[in-house]
Amino acid sequence: MESILAGSLLEISQKTHGDSGIKTYHIPYLPRRIYIEAPGVAEIQDIMKCSAYGHLTSRASRVLDDIDRGFLHGTRAPDIPSVGSWVRILQPGIYKGDLAVVFAKSGEGDIVTIAVVPRFRNKKRKGKGNARPASALLDPKFLAEFYPPNEENIHLIGSREFSSNGLEFLCAASAHALKIDPRPSQAELLVFRSSLALLNQTYQLDGVLHFALTKAFRNESMRLWRTGDRVRILKGAFVNTSCFIREIDEDNGSVIVEFGEKPTNVEVRLEDVERQFFAGDQVCVALGEENKGRTGSITEIIDDVCTIVEGTANQVIEVSLPSFLYCLLLIFSVQSATAIS
Repeated sequence: MESILAGSLLEISQKTHGDSGIKTYHIPYLPRRIYIEAPGVAEIQDIMKCSAYGHLTSRASRVLDDIDRGFLHGTRAPDIPSVGSWVRILQPGIYKGDLAVVFAKSGEGDIVTIAVVPRFRNKKRKGKGNARPASALLDPKFLAEFYPPNEENIHLIGSREFSSNGLEFLCAASAHALKIDPRPSQAELLVFRSSLALLNQTYQLDGVLHFALTKAFRNESMRLWRTGDRVRILKGAFVNTSCFIREIDEDNGSVIVEFGEKPTNVEVRLEDVERQFFAGDQVCVALGEENKGRTGSITEIIDDVCTIVEGTANQVIEVSLPSFLYCLLLIFSVQSATAIS
């Protein structure tokens, strides 16, 4: 269909504008869209008005004047975000700028399925204008009662698809509708994390979210690492070795660690080490909502859950390891298609 549409629009442009430099493209590895190259937006609007697809000019078009157009003549799809990646939505609409997590790849070009915190437009009310609707998770009980899941465990509200924990599934062309976000804000991540605590059972999306959230919070915790911090090596010849950070090379994404009675220095990738804590360590909660900023002493660590006695208040709190503490603790406790094109 895309190739027929591209050919039809090119024919119309030649009849209405002659040889004015307008070109149309259908790229097999970038499905569900066509590209129009023209001197300006006005020319594109003119030829679209003369076609049966004029409504697409406002509803599903995007001007790509800020990117290298070399892809129009390429032979392979651009890099596609991996499952579990955090991305920003670039496509115009109510979700533009929102954070999403890549849930699945379709196997069709650069098309991926993403999960996002839903937004619903309210009917216009006098004096309210076109304010962007707020985002909020849907209530799982509401979904289960009024929109029972289908055989794929998806709740359908009209043409929109939702997970049981209140997130919305969208189909996106990742090449130009998404951009990888290497450092999502903590506030946005905590909304996604809260969706994991809404259900008594887990689904495939929960596993993807668990992976993505753990990685994001761990990356954030790394920014608090300092020379002298105790870490444990996770991979390689020195796996499970307890050592201390001697030097951090952020540009190369690595650390030089030191261990042994006769000091041995080894360079290890940042993702191949994790902070290590023991009973008796004085710590501070560095990430999270309820416990951020609280300090105390670790009394025990069981199954990566750390119990802390808080200073003079003598209060006990629990947080999860390893991505939540720094010594004097980072908190992160995880409970174990509408199209954008």
